Amino acid sequence: MAHQSTPSKSRVWTLLTYAFSHQSGWHLAGNMLGLYFFGYNVAYRYGGGFLLVYYLAAAVASGIAQAGWSYFKLKELAGDRKLRRIEYQYAPGAIGASGAVTAIVILGCCTFPTAMVYVYGVIPLPSALFGVFYVLIDAVGLVGGNQGGQGPKVGYAGHLGGAVVLAVARKHQNILEMNVADLGLSEHFFAELLPNLQRLRHLTVGASAIGDGELLLISQHLPALEVWTFAGTNMGRTTQAEVLLAHPHAHRLSLAGCRSVRIGVRCPALRSLALRGSVVTHLAVTAPALVELDLRGVQKLADSCIRVVLTQLMGLQRLDLGHNLPLTDDTLREAGQHLQHLTWLSAAGCIGLTLSMVRGFPALREANFSNCDSLAPATAVPALESWTLLEELILDNCISMMSVTLSLPRLRVLSLRGCRALAQVDVRCGGLEALHLGSASAGTAAQHCGASALKCVVLASNALTAIRWRGFLALEMLALACTRLAEVEISDCDSLSDGALVAFGDRGSRAPGSLPGSGCPNLRALRLENCEALAAFELHSTSLQRLSIVACKGVRLLRLACPALRQLVLEECDQLQRAVLRPVGVEALALGTCPSLAALELAAPCMRLLDIRGCGVLAELSLNCPSLAILDATFCARLGNAALAGAIASAPPLQSLVLSVCQSLDAAGLQPLQALQTLRVLDLSYTEIQGLEPVFSACPGLHTLKLSSCVYLRADALAALLPGRAADGQGGAGAAPSPAAACPPGVAALPSLTELDVSYCPLPTSALADILGGVSRLQVLAISGCLGATADMWRRVSQAALAPRVHALHSLIAVGCKKLRTCWLGVLPSSPRDWAAQERLLTAGMYAPSRCEDASSAWTETPTTLAGLRTLRLGLSGVRSLALALPSLTALDLNRAGELRCLELRCPALLVAYAQGCKLLSGERLDTAFSRAFSDMLLDRWQVRRGPAFNEALAARLELERTLLGHSGCVNRLAWSDDGMLLSSGSDDRMLCIWSYPTASTSQRLTINTEHEANIFGVRFLPCSGNRRLVSAGMDGTVQLHTLDAAPDAARSGRGSAHGGSAAANTIVYRCHESRVKAVEVEPGNANLFWSAGEDGFCRQFDWRCSASSQGHPESANVLVSVPENQAGGNLELKAVAINAVRPTQLALACSDLYVRVFDRRMLSLGSPGRLDSAARSCNPLLSLAPPHLRLRAGAARAASHTTHVAFGAHGDRLVANYNGDHAYAFDVTREGSCSATFAGPGRRQHAAQASRGAEHIGIRGSAADLSARANRAFRDKRYTEAVWLYTDALRQSPGSVAASLHENRAAALLARDWAAPGTARASLLRVQALFVLGLVEAAAAAVSAYERSYPNGAADHPVLNRGPSNALGDLADRDREAAAELFESDDAFHTEQVPGDERVLQRFIGHINVQTDIKEATFLGGDSLVAVGSDDGCVWIYAAETGRPVAALAADQDVVNAVQAHPHLPVLATSGIESTVKLWSPGEERACDLLAQVDSMRNNQDRMSEGPQLLPGVNPSLLVRLSERPELLNMLLARAAAGYSDEEEGRPEVACRMA
Repeated sequence: MAHQSTPSKSRVWTLLTYAFSHQSGWHLAGNMLGLYFFGYNVAYRYGGGFLLVYYLAAAVASGIAQAGWSYFKLKELAGDRKLRRIEYQYAPGAIGASGAVTAIVILGCCTFPTAMVYVYGVIPLPSALFGVFYVLIDAVGLVGGNQGGQGPKVGYAGHLGGAVVLAVARKHQNILEMNVADLGLSEHFFAELLPNLQRLRHLTVGASAIGDGELLLISQHLPALEVWTFAGTNMGRTTQAEVLLAHPHAHRLSLAGCRSVRIGVRCPALRSLALRGSVVTHLAVTAPALVELDLRGVQKLADSCIRVVLTQLMGLQRLDLGHNLPLTDDTLREAGQHLQHLTWLSAAGCIGLTLSMVRGFPALREANFSNCDSLAPATAVPALESWTLLEELILDNCISMMSVTLSLPRLRVLSLRGCRALAQVDVRCGGLEALHLGSASAGTAAQHCGASALKCVVLASNALTAIRWRGFLALEMLALACTRLAEVEISDCDSLSDGALVAFGDRGSRAPGSLPGSGCPNLRALRLENCEALAAFELHSTSLQRLSIVACKGVRLLRLACPALRQLVLEECDQLQRAVLRPVGVEALALGTCPSLAALELAAPCMRLLDIRGCGVLAELSLNCPSLAILDATFCARLGNAALAGAIASAPPLQSLVLSVCQSLDAAGLQPLQALQTLRVLDLSYTEIQGLEPVFSACPGLHTLKLSSCVYLRADALAALLPGRAADGQGGAGAAPSPAAACPPGVAALPSLTELDVSYCPLPTSALADILGGVSRLQVLAISGCLGATADMWRRVSQAALAPRVHALHSLIAVGCKKLRTCWLGVLPSSPRDWAAQERLLTAGMYAPSRCEDASSAWTETPTTLAGLRTLRLGLSGVRSLALALPSLTALDLNRAGELRCLELRCPALLVAYAQGCKLLSGERLDTAFSRAFSDMLLDRWQVRRGPAFNEALAARLELERTLLGHSGCVNRLAWSDDGMLLSSGSDDRMLCIWSYPTASTSQRLTINTEHEANIFGVRFLPCSGNRRLVSAGMDGTVQLHTLDAAPDAARSGRGSAHGGSAAANTIVYRCHESRVKAVEVEPGNANLFWSAGEDGFCRQFDWRCSASSQGHPESANVLVSVPENQAGGNLELKAVAINAVRPTQLALACSDLYVRVFDRRMLSLGSPGRLDSAARSCNPLLSLAPPHLRLRAGAARAASHTTHVAFGAHGDRLVANYNGDHAYAFDVTREGSCSATFAGPGRRQHAAQASRGAEHIGIRGSAADLSARANRAFRDKRYTEAVWLYTDALRQSPGSVAASLHENRAAALLARDWAAPGTARASLLRVQALFVLGLVEAAAAAVSAYERSYPNGAADHPVLNRGPSNALGDLADRDREAAAELFESDDAFHTEQVPGDERVLQRFIGHINVQTDIKEATFLGGDSLVAVGSDDGCVWIYAAETGRPVAALAADQDVVNAVQAHPHLPVLATSGIESTVKLWSPGEERACDLLAQVDSMRNNQDRMSEGPQLLPGVNPSLLVRLSERPELLNMLLARAAAGYSDEEEGRPEVACRMA
């Protein structure tokens, strides 16, 4: 028991334990009831831990308050003997949790002030009003309750838990600080209170009138007072009397917002005086120790008074006179003579101040004269120059300052922001560390301020280390003498002249009058962007290491002498015509796209890589790069023979030379290649070369030769590659003799050649056959698109197979060879017909497939020189008969071989085969062919891509194949490569991991250390990039493009270890989003573009071929679309983006609202965020998709659903969206329009009696009727989940006239499980109808109100409910029940019509839960036959797309599964989530699958994510049964109601269905 004697008896534990004892059961029940109703909301808002701590703390505080109140009250009554005798009756000890519960009640009322509280279950009150009444009742009870010991013994003091300030002060004389700013205090209060506060040090008095008496009491009774504060106080009782503030020991006095006519201050120990914002007409200060005076914003104080005060305070060190104080130059001049110790001065906002003839202030170190509009250079600069000790000077927004010339040796910081007229700055201060120019507010772009007038900057400093200027449009001349300057970044200075570049050199300008010792001898980094006036860029610097010249479109000449240069970036220099570069230390140089560059002279002894791609007019190239190993001159169309000779004249050790699309080269231009003895890779694709003799003679060590699309290549150009052909000069059949051979007789040219690409070259069949059969050293051969690739080519190869050797060729690429009709390697037909006859039949389309059914009799194995082939690609070819007996073949690509009719495979090592689009080859024949090729184990894994990789049977057999370790955080995203050979993952550890498949393991992973600063939320492989480019996005708002130095397989093999390897990657960072980026997307087959979706509301498009600077900042013009939240502005957050693989122009966005929006990219244009009104914002989406029942709930408080992921199907006709707070849905995207739902008026629907007949009357027959009957039985047995599935199956087999009834029945089953669904709105309306028929008008009115809260959009359109519950129902309360029933039995008033567009919701997938993370995925599997969804219960739920029934639930994570990605060709599933692992799933042993085994899990998930209608308070659940027009059902309902029947299952109401 918490008693007033507790402290004296040392039973302090009872201050807590009393709360767990109660007087009676009713006492306990009342407290626990209040704790239940209000504690639930508090715990929901603040957490259970907070509720527990708050409850215990409130119990202790309540006990202390009750004991304290009892103690004070008993002392007051101590003189009355009668009262002494009843003191324990008057002030009982406290027991029970009432005080703690009261604290929780008040907190709940404050937290949810608008929630309704039903007092005694009847009287509705807002929580705020209820809390006020609750406190008032306790206050009244505390004052007048229990008089004389009568009445209930209630601890009101414990309920209130506080005491008055006066009582606290009386008992606590050790108070050091008191704030009574919010109390109106009288002189009597001060007289009684202050004598008890002898040790008070800090006093704050607030909004009240205070006179001399109170001030005198403070001075007399507070001897220890140090800090004295008045806030908003009216000083003085009269209008003219002087208010005297005197105290012998006060150190600090502050008057903020006070009002007084005359104020006198007499404080000998005072050191700080502040009158900020006060209204004072006269001020007198006697404070010899004062060092700080703040008069900022003081009103009505005369300049003469300020002058008198300042001349008397000789020891001032800090003085603030700013903000519209009427300060004059005379006052400041006189103050300067007297204030010899002043170190800090602020006169900001003194608009009349000019500093004319102001001198003095010999100790001044910091000065602020911002917003002084009258300051001019002629008067201000001499005054500033006189303060030689000045270290910080602020002159912001001085609009009359046109020039600043300063030479102050100690000045460290100079701020000139917002000086709109400033045209010249000449600052020569050796200690200057920071110079602020441009915008008046830090962080705002300089071009938005008035800084555009600045033309000349002269700056000399030995301490300045960095300069970042932007937006000085008029800046022309720049002179620097900064010995420690290391970094300079200047952008958007359109007028900057060539002469300004001299300032960045070692010696600066040599012109007369230039700065002595000028220049930047320690400059390390220089970036110039959008400086369009630069024309001749000449720079000499021995220290410069990084130089970036971006979008300087006027530069025509580039001449650099920077021996220490390590990095040079040239981008978007459209007018650059000549460049002379001598970067001694640069190892890699990329010139970007310089379309006008005609001459390049480069001297770089350390350079190893030179990239001049896109320099289309480059005609002069002079290189002095003795270490150059890689030269890429792609698209240098004018790079001729002379230019190439000049480039390699110094004989660099080139290993790779790319001359693709250099159309000015010919055979003579290749003669200088003789100097390149180390050349290993030569690319002459798309050139006009005819012969290759110079290559054969000059490059004996060549490994790779690419001649793709060399349309003028001679037929005998490659004859020298064959042994013996160099001696006799013979080419292919019928070819003319080749020119003089460059190789010894009998020796083949290019003996080290291993890779040859002659795709789309005009080579005859004989030449291709010679290469295939004679060049045995080749390992990779590409003949794609060659018209000479015919069946005769294989005959020659087979004849060459009589020789005993096997060629080294392991990869043959023959994609798009349309004239290739047969391909027989290692096997020949056993038919007596000759090969020519076979080919004629195939060409005519007369081949009989039955002839190749029996492999043992139709084919005979023969030797072949290509027995070592491991990869064969024949996609998009015209092959019609394919027979292979290759023991080493592991990969076969037949995609889009649409004419293939006959297939025979004898390849025991085959691992992966692709056969999409082989439309003339039956599935049975494919199975037969692959069953002979694959081993039994591989065949059981179904690693053959001939159609949908997944089906329900395989999905039910999925089991864990392996677990991949490599991350240290949550794995948020997964992505397969196009070929399915690689899997990439992004994690919270900011790393990307790449695994190969099917050999994925922890030790074989490849790790990319990205430049992300937070979690990675998106990752995709860029298509057609050889799996070398990946795109990632993350929480830090960046999108990053990673380019691997080598293909992942090569990098892995070179760096493999027990813990995987690290990949060397070149990363481009795009920092254009201003919030988290949730997803990235690529277009199948497009190797250049990718898209991002960010929570800043922008979907941006990127092209990696364009410069990063043009796409890498928030104002970049690469915004494709944004979704405005409302007309007032602002964007919806974007959660996901998807591209339709079949219709790539369709782009879908998942937003932070209910809708999935599908756009046509052809109707969009790129723009910057500031110009979206005319671009992205003006384009309406093709489709706006949302489930109709969520649209109806759009305005409800609980309608917080939004999409977390969206994905198109493989056929492009549907998409699936996953909803947070709801389920996943499949939508039809084949037509334009939107999903919607509305209420129809009368006459839109047949009478319900017609739809409620039995199955024998309405057409449900056969299996549909059986399914419907089984569903009805399951419904009656309360097996609602099974009923939903059975109704769904019945719907698939039922005609349209029956579907309406089944839809309503399924909605009733969903409603019984508390799941919202299309049709739930109608079921809720039928509740209203049932209640009216039973005569429960009040309950029906409550049901209408509940419906309006849940479906505000639907209620607004309803013909009955739009009048409001009072108008629609109140006037019927006293009418005849039969009339009420007749009115509300009309189905026309309650019908929910399915308008065009509702049919877009193809299916709803129920079972999983999505309420935690907002990156949870949903994707199609198996050619759109299945849907896989991640879930918060740690499972991956797989549904049948047509029926919505769960097929499998894979336990893939201990917490949450976010990422679900299917292999592009195989029945393999990759999953990840909160755990740091990636799991791979593949089919295992066949087993039976019990669909109902997951019912409990589904029930638990839906309980957590329930959106169904709520129970009506006070209404028996049996009255909510679905009502039909059939009299027998109504009579049954009435009978049940009369008997008190209740159908309950776990507290939910049962909803009846139509019985068929």
